[in-house]
Amino acid sequence: MNQPGTDLDQRIDALYAGPPEQFVVERTALVKALRAEKRRDEANAVAKLPRPGAAPWAADRVARDDPAVLDELIRAGRALVDAQGAALHDGTGAALREASAQRRRAVQRLVDAALAVLRDAGRPTDSAREELWRLAEAVSLDESAAAQLRAGRLAKVPDAPAALELLAGFAVPELPAPDRSRPAPPGTAEPGSEMQTATAAREADAAREAERALADAREVAAEALRTAEGAEAAARAELAAATASFAEAAAAVTDAEAALSAARALAEHAGAALERSRAGHAAAADAGDEARRRATELGIEPPPRRPR
Repeated sequence: MNQPGTDLDQRIDALYAGPPEQFVVERTALVKALRAEKRRDEANAVAKLPRPGAAPWAADRVARDDPAVLDELIRAGRALVDAQGAALHDGTGAALREASAQRRRAVQRLVDAALAVLRDAGRPTDSAREELWRLAEAVSLDESAAAQLRAGRLAKVPDAPAALELLAGFAVPELPAPDRSRPAPPGTAEPGSEMQTATAAREADAAREAERALADAREVAAEALRTAEGAEAAARAELAAATASFAEAAAAVTDAEAALSAARALAEHAGAALERSRAGHAAAADAGDEARRRATELGIEPPPRRPR
């Protein structure tokens, strides 16, 4: 016998696995079925489930069919966070560069797999590519979004700030400028000595390391900028779509009002025609009665009277 809620989980999984355009219809049917089963609380919860967009739907399919892709992405995100901590601790950026590249590869793998799902389903991919990239970046760093995706129930692209937390506290180590104003203390090596050569080599190594750390910071900042720009573009697209939907709804209301006005005018015209017909019928009946009366007076047998 199924455990309580197990059958509902399976039905919700099937709901999210189906085509997005059928989601609302299938959700409504599931809500009705649950209410018929006297499971009102569960029905109310299902009624609030959000409809998945095309990009999250494709990512959900990848997570269900090939969970190793999601596992790799989550590991890459954790490795990037760990590398950031190491870079902040010891000031070196080699591990951070490698972790950043590894995460990009994992993000690309999920994006490619989700695009393949969309293509196989005959759906457009150009508009979904950017959303999928932002989704994968966010999921790699957002445990809540990753859990939803692992369950195959991620309905929208997570907010961009979840993917930008990596930058919090990131700083590039600065090297103190050498103080040339003080005379060299006793025992300091003269120019050209081995000690001065070693000191200069260490300073050069430190400068190169600082340059690498600066390059790492720029790389991470550039990636964050790309993510932010993608979020801004997506927000603009959503606003444009909402504006278009509002315009379509307003036009539909206008058309409906015009149709209603025309229907009312037609009804009024038909009513007037009906009244005229009734009046004509009554006048004709009165004229028939008068003709019968006169025929009777003249001794002529009138024809049978028709019912009104």
